[in-house]
Amino acid sequence: MVSTPADILIETSPVETRAALIDGEGRLIRFLREPHHRQSLVDGIYRGRISALDKASGGAFVEIGASTAAYLPRAKGLTEGQALVVQVLRDGWGEKGAVVTRSPVLRGRYLGWQSTGKGVETERGVPKSRAAQTIRDELAASVGGRIIVRKPALEVSLEQLQDELAWLGEIWAGIEQSSEEKSAPECLLAPPGLAHRLLRDCQPEEGIYVDDRGLFSELKDSSASRCPDLKGRIVFHDKTPGLFEAAEVETEWQAALERKVALEGGGQLTFDETEALVAIDVDSGNVGGGPDGIRRANLAAMAEIARQIVLRNLGGLIVIDPITTGNRGHRKQMVDALRREMKGDDRATDVLGMTSAGLVEMPRQRQGPSLSADALAPRSRGITFNAECEAAGLLRRVIGLNGPGRPVIEARQEIIAVLTGILAEARAETERRLGQSLELRTDNAKTVPEIFLER
Repeated sequence: MVSTPADILIETSPVETRAALIDGEGRLIRFLREPHHRQSLVDGIYRGRISALDKASGGAFVEIGASTAAYLPRAKGLTEGQALVVQVLRDGWGEKGAVVTRSPVLRGRYLGWQSTGKGVETERGVPKSRAAQTIRDELAASVGGRIIVRKPALEVSLEQLQDELAWLGEIWAGIEQSSEEKSAPECLLAPPGLAHRLLRDCQPEEGIYVDDRGLFSELKDSSASRCPDLKGRIVFHDKTPGLFEAAEVETEWQAALERKVALEGGGQLTFDETEALVAIDVDSGNVGGGPDGIRRANLAAMAEIARQIVLRNLGGLIVIDPITTGNRGHRKQMVDALRREMKGDDRATDVLGMTSAGLVEMPRQRQGPSLSADALAPRSRGITFNAECEAAGLLRRVIGLNGPGRPVIEARQEIIAVLTGILAEARAETERRLGQSLELRTDNAKTVPEIFLER
């Protein structure tokens, strides 16, 4: 199931923060990366200004200080040039700007709070229980706003929840004051970085492992008073091999960029991403056993498809072509299995069922680019990383060089351009850690970049 507990591994470098969620069987279930020069804006709150109204969609474009205007889906009653407070719901990617809302939600570890609305509700994924109902009843007397109970709230005292609620109220009061004092566009509440988002949102069963002493201290200090349930669960990893190497994250991450995935017992999945939809084909391979063998193969495929959808960060309309079966009971079992496997997904997901043509349709909320769109060169065959991803990998690797000599990178011009352009600050930080300059050499004949020490 996509909500299975995981260990969270956080790796840092001068160029980016990367995180891997590993389940109890040692499998990679999510992979996240946040370049330092292009950090996520999600949950950031801004005083923005409407730059244009979109009459066709009923929305508006809002300047928030980013390179591309954000999109506000509902803009009824608003006017061009008007200033307003918005919160980023989803990052932009490609030529698309971020998506914002006029109803910000402040999220702590245990509670969410919204100034508009009223009442107490539970977040998606919080099990119905007597403890959850007791928390709702106790918080119902709180004054004003809408309160959202998060899963970790079940692990702490009511006093801790009330303290966090008061803290969120103080943050909102500061936002309102800043909004009155500052002109648009202006950031009123900075978005949390990847590591802090993972700390805030991790499940009660999950441990957090960090390979950077500075970040470890930062996370530990920030959680000491606000997140008592995380005591002893944030661990500094300074052993050999490193975090990602020990868990074979690189191998599994690159496997998730492949078009085909082998299934246990035979058969394979094929993933094709297009602008309109994601198509997933289930190939029977050498599956035997007649109709019941096909049923078992399709059910096994649904479990792996659910895992791959989350791991690959697939969104939009997803169409699955399973092994053909005319048995209505088997078809229903297949759809039910996919719904069960997707239960607990943190995105809006709806398994619609099977069409008359035998295809399973499932829309899933998009949130940023898929793994392959983020890492691979457009229209590449096989795994060919784009220049930015390739350059980031080179800076990570060069820090690990040992021995005398000057570090050298030889690569194609497009990669050198990234290292001297958008990753110039990351390159400078890499040189600071190395204690010497990094020589860059252009060689357009090199299909695979090379790093070495030159004496």
